[in-house]
Amino acid sequence: MLKKALLTVAFYSAGLLSAGESLAENPTPGNDGITERIHAAALAWFDDYLAKNRPDRLVPVAEAIADRLIAGGNLWAAGDPAFADELSNRAGGLAGTKPWAQGQKIEANDALIVGQLSCNDTVSRIVHPAFIGRASGPYKNALTVHIGSHHWPQVGRIDEMAKAERWSQGFFSIDTESPDGDSWEAIAVGQMSTLAVAWALNVEIVSALSRKGKTAAVYGSQFAPGAEEFAEKINGKFIIEEPKVEPLAAGKLSREFLTICRRQIAAFLENAQPAPLRRGARRIAGCQKRNSVIWTVVEGHVHARGAIIPKELTKLLIYGRAWEWESPPQGLHPNDTLLFIGYIGYPKGIVDVSLKAGADAVVLVVDDVPKDDKITGIRSSWERWDGVVAIPNYPYKAAPSSGVVTTVQWYSLMAEAQALLRQ
Repeated sequence: MLKKALLTVAFYSAGLLSAGESLAENPTPGNDGITERIHAAALAWFDDYLAKNRPDRLVPVAEAIADRLIAGGNLWAAGDPAFADELSNRAGGLAGTKPWAQGQKIEANDALIVGQLSCNDTVSRIVHPAFIGRASGPYKNALTVHIGSHHWPQVGRIDEMAKAERWSQGFFSIDTESPDGDSWEAIAVGQMSTLAVAWALNVEIVSALSRKGKTAAVYGSQFAPGAEEFAEKINGKFIIEEPKVEPLAAGKLSREFLTICRRQIAAFLENAQPAPLRRGARRIAGCQKRNSVIWTVVEGHVHARGAIIPKELTKLLIYGRAWEWESPPQGLHPNDTLLFIGYIGYPKGIVDVSLKAGADAVVLVVDDVPKDDKITGIRSSWERWDGVVAIPNYPYKAAPSSGVVTTVQWYSLMAEAQALLRQ
């Protein structure tokens, strides 16, 4: 008891606990908290994927896509709408990648990446498994890449149906090897692994183009100096003439990307962020219990459309993107909660107008959040300006990590809030 009391005092002094909290509510890293378990599962996935040299499987896929881009083809992102959002018009992504929707024409030199973020949600109808299984419909016209876990039995069965001889343009099924099941660990790692593998493939395409004497057109973040002007020059392109880049070794960039994502997820634990995340979960659960609305505003690309929400959070509203919250909507009432899933900078204007309307706030961003009784700040762990893989002689880094890392944090927050509501 004395040891626990002394630890509690130390946590208060470090700012990891606030009045009324106890160590029982705030397990330290390594203890049996759901946030720690989700992060441990994510880290284990990276360790296993890298130890098995799975990035090597991405190289021939990237080579095939690069050949099509050089021949004037397009790269389409399809499957889950949130997956398509993540890969298109994205900092660190190929400038020409477009989201595909049914009805858009696909040409013979095109490539289509179909991403599945969970084992059994609306994506199973959007992907249309019959198209893949029978090599029919729009997919037959393009080199098609499917990314999802073969541990999900229904995905494995579709892969069994996809006979190579039916695919004149080629078909690759990339197994993320994420676990099956309905635990929060499985849900988080399922979505995270598809995003991580997709971006690892993306940088291998950049690398494959470099070995063919081509420079990939990669966006910088809109917040990075000079990136918006640079984006205007490369918008919609896959290959640009300048700057010239040196040939990059196969497999190098994908391993580097996955290693950095792993490090950033581990940093969330190392920087003692599970404690403020749990405080944020209590604020969200409190809003649910008082029958108010949790207005969720998103800066990233994935969670506005791809977030799985526990059934207990019936008052959580995915409102929209950050730029749409210029002033709070008239429907924002006192005692509501703003849940801001952000990017890098603290959204002072958005939070200030929300607090003025009588709401409180939970804010997840990279930068510091002001100390305020009405605000719970959670520090994320990606880096400026989101792209993480350096391309020698190129002005901006490739492959953003924020969607991968935020996924683990989102499901930790959802799981913690659900646990509180089930007490």
